[in-house]
Amino acid sequence: MTNTSEALMRRLNTSLTRDPVAEINSLIAAPNTRELVQKLEASTLFRLIKDAGFDQGVDLIPFATPGQVQTFLDYDVWRRGDFVPARMHRWLGAVVDATPEGAFAEVVREMDSEVIALYVKRGLHVELMEEGQIPEHMPAKTERSLDGAYAIVYPDDEVYEAVLRKLMDRLFDEDRVLAWTLLEAARWELDSEMESFAHRWRQGRLEEEGFVPRDEAMGVYRPLDPAKLKQEIEHKALAPKLAVQTPEQLNTPSVLLSEFTGDFFLLEAFAQIQDDAQLKALTFELTHLCNRTMVADGIEPGELPSGRQVIQRTLGYASVGLWFLSQGDLTRAVEILADVSVRDIFRAGFTSAARLQHQAMGLAGRPSLTLVEEFDYSLLAPDDLALIEGLGRQRPTYAVDATTFDLFRSQAQIDDAALRLGMIAFKQLWLFGIQQLTPEGLAVRVIEDAHMNLEDVTLDVCFATALARVLIGQTPEIKPLSKQELGALLGALSKKAWEQDPAAAFHPLMAQQPASYVKMTSGLLRRWIEQTLTMFSDELSNVHDLQTAQVIKERILLEPFEGLEPSEDTPHSA
Repeated sequence: MTNTSEALMRRLNTSLTRDPVAEINSLIAAPNTRELVQKLEASTLFRLIKDAGFDQGVDLIPFATPGQVQTFLDYDVWRRGDFVPARMHRWLGAVVDATPEGAFAEVVREMDSEVIALYVKRGLHVELMEEGQIPEHMPAKTERSLDGAYAIVYPDDEVYEAVLRKLMDRLFDEDRVLAWTLLEAARWELDSEMESFAHRWRQGRLEEEGFVPRDEAMGVYRPLDPAKLKQEIEHKALAPKLAVQTPEQLNTPSVLLSEFTGDFFLLEAFAQIQDDAQLKALTFELTHLCNRTMVADGIEPGELPSGRQVIQRTLGYASVGLWFLSQGDLTRAVEILADVSVRDIFRAGFTSAARLQHQAMGLAGRPSLTLVEEFDYSLLAPDDLALIEGLGRQRPTYAVDATTFDLFRSQAQIDDAALRLGMIAFKQLWLFGIQQLTPEGLAVRVIEDAHMNLEDVTLDVCFATALARVLIGQTPEIKPLSKQELGALLGALSKKAWEQDPAAAFHPLMAQQPASYVKMTSGLLRRWIEQTLTMFSDELSNVHDLQTAQVIKERILLEPFEGLEPSEDTPHSA
């Protein structure tokens, strides 16, 4: 956790430690455990229990309010709009097992009656007794209710049976009317109708926390032109920002606080805000944004690991947007946060990444990025492939290289990704435009003349081959080098003659560009030349024998050969 994160958590009055088990033990050991637990936001208490593990957190449930318990159920017992009884066993079981006598019935009554009734309905088969006898058509394991009025068949699932049996026993002992109500619901209510009503009530409660219906939540991903928003801010053409009504008691704003980690420009700006009330309001606003992005991405509130990823990604996109709007000036960023909603700042940042995604997906058709039908991007080097695949995800991410992936969290990443996409587009243009090759023609050349498999041939390999020919005084042609030409290349690399007059050394490559392209692409071509020379220097300049020569065969097109025979004017030897 960064210093910025720790400072924000202290200012927002969160008491949660980084060790959930230690936090639970501290709460249990306190003389006023019930008061402390019930002061926590339900979402925070839920996270604490889940992070520590249910076996550790279960001891807190008897101290929770009915409203907190209901939040646990809202978060954890539904999946994609479907009620899942198996996910309710442990929550309700803890309430039944540990709630003190006299409080149990009140807790159950204050929970959503539709959810409790649906749980009972899914587990029990209930009929009325017939003249004091169990109806003949019912199975042998049918039992009488404690009042003798109902014939009940408990489920075969041992856990489900145990929870329902304890629930009904306690209700008959402490609130017989509620027990009758649940059994009558099990007899007469339609399962689908009960689930529909229960889901509707649940959705209403979740909407108060920002978990709106998915079609509404998707609005946070609507494009918002960052440049236009910046212009509106500078010209003060924005409508006044709506005031956020934060709850009076917000000791721990939400599960979001646990994700105040990492290097995010948004959090740095939050830390600069001096007014605690404003900071609290912005945190509440950010919480609702994160809840909406979770819904939009199909994440249930109780799916903490996936939810954390969405929250981190949300902080990243919002940081990109805020950096662009403020140009990295923290003072200006604070001013913008006072005038612009966090949601619009997020939308601006996401739009920047989405535009890169659109550009990346467009590259595949100009004319191709593959020679192999089974792969979409066989012509891309690993680093470029990682960039395209990261941008191609539903929510674009950033690949530093083939092994290092990150969220988009800074304008520098956006700029770097844009430059690299420009390079890929230029590489396509060079191979299929300037060199006038077709994917089919290149494939034939590789199959007939070179040692490589098609999947090993990349845009960079083709360019390195052409550049190698320039270095040995030939026309920049994509034609596999012979073993004699390879020897000449090794000699040229050892002399580095191009350093004396780079313009003359690479003139053949530069001269290939049509005049209309020179101004637009000469910088990209120079960049590609520099990258390829660096690769040659790092990987080929120390080649001395056949074993190390294998590395050469992975970097340029070569004719098949068994040994390495350098030319006479090179110091390298086979």
